[in-house]
Amino acid sequence: MSTFNWKDYFPLISPIVVIILFGLERWLSYNIRKREIERTWYYKVLIEPSLTKIGDFFKDTQDLYKASCEKLALSNNMPHNEYNSLKSSEIGKFQQVKRAFEIDFVTPINHRYPNVGLSLQNILMDLEDKFSNGLDSEFLTQTNIETFVDSVSNSKVAWLNTLYEPINN
Repeated sequence: MSTFNWKDYFPLISPIVVIILFGLERWLSYNIRKREIERTWYYKVLIEPSLTKIGDFFKDTQDLYKASCEKLALSNNMPHNEYNSLKSSEIGKFQQVKRAFEIDFVTPINHRYPNVGLSLQNILMDLEDKFSNGLDSEFLTQTNIETFVDSVSNSKVAWLNTLYEPINN
């Protein structure tokens, strides 16, 4: 019966450690490359082509709000029901613009990144609330318009921060 001698197995430890380290390095580099490819795809396919659309949407929202305020201010003397109907149609114009933007931009993100898509939809709904609440104001003053423009700018910042979350993580 032979005795077990550790000295006979020491030369095998070094190649085993090298093989394990090589496998670990390959696995880590594969995951890093996979994540980088996903980030690049997200940026190149979803974000980069849509940056002008995003800026245009928020600019159009500001312009539409200003035009709606002017239209409602000029229509202050009409009967209450007609005024409310006009106000509803102005809010409806924004809702159409918002829905088109949501379908074109949020829906593709929502399929791949549901949490980001939900956050973007919430920001749009908050913006819609601000739009309709602003038009519900009794006094459509320049201060009212400036407050709304500030809130649109804040919404745009929140939108972009949320949009870049998958890249930053």
